[in-house]
Amino acid sequence: MKCLALILALAVSASATQWGNRTLAPGLNTSGDDYAQSILSNGTIYKVRDSYGLYRHTYAGSYSWNAGVQCNTPSNVATITIDPSGNPAIVCASGSAYDIRWASSSDGINWTWGNIISGWNRNPHYPTSVSCAWRATNKPLYVAYEDGKIFWANYPYDNPQEVTTLGLKLAVAVRFTGEYMVTSTGSNLYESFGSGGTWSSPQPITEVNTGDEERDPALGAIEGRNILLWSAPGTVGGYDIYYSKGSSNSEISSTSLGRIKAMFQ
Repeated sequence: MKCLALILALAVSASATQWGNRTLAPGLNTSGDDYAQSILSNGTIYKVRDSYGLYRHTYAGSYSWNAGVQCNTPSNVATITIDPSGNPAIVCASGSAYDIRWASSSDGINWTWGNIISGWNRNPHYPTSVSCAWRATNKPLYVAYEDGKIFWANYPYDNPQEVTTLGLKLAVAVRFTGEYMVTSTGSNLYESFGSGGTWSSPQPITEVNTGDEERDPALGAIEGRNILLWSAPGTVGGYDIYYSKGSSNSEISSTSLGRIKAMFQ
């Protein structure tokens, strides 16, 4: 009987839900295409819109964000990632050759390009997304390319290696606590567990997938809860940004998101 009870308990825990409802993000969307890119520790979100214009949105409570301020960046900002502490040191993909570059800012709106980070230019295969490249916490940088390959490198991010355990994916986002990755094929979101160049086989995130071109995931935390954002065809205009809150078992603690999910599922 004890074994049966244990089996039933495990079966129940295995059906636990990590992510909440798929919800259109209020305040982030416009009549053009909108793509979430980076979530700072204070809830600020950076997104790219239309012709790669960069915008900064600040958290307004109840998981809504203000209308946003357009950043004065160089042209053709394709994707961006920012240190979780909000430090003005970021990594971008930009330019005619789609190079991965440093950039800096004193106010989070006016940006100046820095040096190209060597080794990432796979022209004509251009970057489609970059993950957290958080120098302050020495987290790896992950870059996904249009041919579906993902590369990674530790700081100073100048020796990228291919991640071969994920298969072909067009976008990548990694939680700042590590061990949890969300990728996209351009039609669905997938999750993996691991670190560095070794990750588990991607599994579909059934809580949010509709098959309706879910793409460009971003991971972060707001008010002590994990947040997943992504883009899909919406009702505001073109691609809209959606979000999902982590369920109660995913609230931020000293344990990483991946370990919390493993414990409860």
